Amino acid sequence: MKRLAVLLLSILLVVSLMAGCAGKKDTAGDTSTGTGTTTTTPSTSGGKTTTTSGDDIVVSEKGVLPIVNKKIDITVFTADNPSVENFETNKLTLFLEEQTNIHVIWQLVAAKDRDQKLNLMLASSEKLPDVIMGGMDNAVLVEYASQGSFIPLNDLIEKHSVYLVQLFAEYDGLENMITAPDGNIYSLPNITMSIPNSYPRRMWINKVWLDTLGLDMPETTEEFKEVLRAFKYQDPNGNGKQDEIPMMGATNGWHTTFDRFLMNSFIKYNEGFPYNLDNGKVTAVYDKEEYREGLRYLKSLVDEGLYDPVSFTQDADQLRQIFENEEIHIVGCIPGGMPTANMAGDRYKQLTAVPPLEGPNGVRWANHEPWNYILYQNVMVITKDCQYPDAVFKWGDYQYDTDVSMRARLGEPGVDWVEAAPGTVDLEGNPALFRPILLWGPVQNSHWYQRHPSHENFADKGERSDDPYELQRLLWEATFNCYKPYTPPMDMYVPDKMLYSAEDSKRMNEINSVLRTYVNECRDKFITGVMDLDKDWDTYLNELKKIGYEEYIEIIQRRYEQFLAD
Repeated sequence: MKRLAVLLLSILLVVSLMAGCAGKKDTAGDTSTGTGTTTTTPSTSGGKTTTTSGDDIVVSEKGVLPIVNKKIDITVFTADNPSVENFETNKLTLFLEEQTNIHVIWQLVAAKDRDQKLNLMLASSEKLPDVIMGGMDNAVLVEYASQGSFIPLNDLIEKHSVYLVQLFAEYDGLENMITAPDGNIYSLPNITMSIPNSYPRRMWINKVWLDTLGLDMPETTEEFKEVLRAFKYQDPNGNGKQDEIPMMGATNGWHTTFDRFLMNSFIKYNEGFPYNLDNGKVTAVYDKEEYREGLRYLKSLVDEGLYDPVSFTQDADQLRQIFENEEIHIVGCIPGGMPTANMAGDRYKQLTAVPPLEGPNGVRWANHEPWNYILYQNVMVITKDCQYPDAVFKWGDYQYDTDVSMRARLGEPGVDWVEAAPGTVDLEGNPALFRPILLWGPVQNSHWYQRHPSHENFADKGERSDDPYELQRLLWEATFNCYKPYTPPMDMYVPDKMLYSAEDSKRMNEINSVLRTYVNECRDKFITGVMDLDKDWDTYLNELKKIGYEEYIEIIQRRYEQFLAD
């Protein structure tokens, strides 16, 4: 009788547990309530179990919500954001907890201290939080992953992923890009697909001044120089003074230096990663004769006073103040991702985008970043001290769901954004998906400003404004009308987000900490005449070799060949 009683009690416990595990089906594109079953077998990953002694936590089957059968706490380390009112009471925090049964205990640090505190935490022997969120340098990721601080996600992806595996299929190269040389994936990325954002290096010219002087939009570098001369000497602002500044930039801001746009008339150039492919071989840009000819052209603009030399020292705020000069408009051209110099006023409505200019040898490239959709590459990692890695991975993977991602970018549906009105169109001319209400940037409590796993592929699908100067429409039309037609072929690109081994990363950082500074300093010195492009060029090339740029290229080449083979 005792044995029978024990058996009956065991059956009742199992039935009760199974009944409590029914949940919502978390299928791609569908977060509506449904039924589902959960596994009653503890799953393992990275030496951890999803059921721990005494708490009976059970992780649901793939695609089933809530993720766990009863509420659990996880600790998340990330930077605080002054534009997020309160992470604990944030609408996105509460929504995810309601859907998943996972409660976040935030470990927030000031944004300016975040990287330092992260490095100190990783280097110490203290217990790590379950999740580190917000991104980290590739070299830091690989170094501490090799030491076992972060768990590999490969098995978790295969076992639990609903959404990330869809992104692998949708974005060519994504899986390889986030895979370390040891074959493991250690982090989740933030995917933000916006075509205008992948063509960010633009030039803006005063269309009113062109019309006043009867000038056409320049098509070549020499025509551009002639336009700048006309701006300088022919009084386009009509005040009878020679106070016009033909072109001006800044040291910071979104691509506000003139080399980022103009050098692409001489050689395919990305100052952030100045390496190209030539028949499958990795080459540097900054040691080429075409690069030197580009520097000569840029120097000629400075020498003639067509590019204000204050641009080499002033910041974006100072540029904005000059552009917004109360008395009269005095700046003719501004390099930049968008006409940010005067977004507080209406003067940007005088500006229009300049298409890529044809250089003396027929080169005419737009600066395109094909992997720009990986906004933050290592936006979430799961640490070795995470008690529930299966549940935490599913929590991260669920954030790629369309509904969650829209909440993460736009806020609460029906409150912070609404469905588009019938008959409205998006930037492409297709039926619009939504109309935003909550502005991006001010203090709010609806989302975390996207420093977490997310898939934003709807940025261009909102209602198109009737105002041609509305920023999203302005950038979209500039991209498609001016820049996209001059996209370089893909066989010229070195993948710029590849992960390297810990050893290679360390060596690359040693070299690049000196190399990048030297290249940029010499660029400015050549342009301003501090260094001579004839007398000092060989000295410059020899110093590149001493610094180790050839070794740097060899490391990229070796990793690129491995990348192709994966």
